[in-house]
Amino acid sequence: MANELGLGINAGHDLSLDNIQFFKENIPNLLEVSIGHA
Repeated sequence: MANELGLGINAGHDLSLDNIQFFKENIPNLLEVSIGHA
């Protein structure tokens, strides 16, 4: 829905190299992630 409205999808907070693959495979049109201090 966000993509249809012209919005970008970003993810952050508690992301790590251990769980980032889930987001890559399951969140369509994900533009950017921020791993930070996970």
